[in-house]
Amino acid sequence: MTPQPVRALIYGERGDSSVVKYKITATPGGPPSQQKEPVRVNGQEVRFFTPVRRSVRIERSSLRYPASLQEHDLCVASYADLISEEDAERSEEQEGGETSPYADNTPMYVYRQNEALEDKVFVKLVYDEDV
Repeated sequence: MTPQPVRALIYGERGDSSVVKYKITATPGGPPSQQKEPVRVNGQEVRFFTPVRRSVRIERSSLRYPASLQEHDLCVASYADLISEEDAERSEEQEGGETSPYADNTPMYVYRQNEALEDKVFVKLVYDEDV
């Protein structure tokens, strides 16, 4: 029997002038005006978790940029940041009284490799016996 991975550990290197972050995007589907409902698998929304390189200098000054020039998709430094963003999003939905048939389901994240960062991002699959 082949062991099945339980989880994946993802680590991105940090350089002097750039840092690896993870861009979270919904299922691709063209420009926002043409996007439809997000794709769901077994009731879970499918989102992509893609490593991207970000300039430390530009990131510091980007808070002063107009909204049209700022990052539009969620970009997090780690999985822990992603979970805290999700918790904040869920809290806002509950406070706003928004409910949907999928409100209790957490999104399903699909890791999408970035070929330009193969030597900067490391993925290790963790199996039951490693835990």
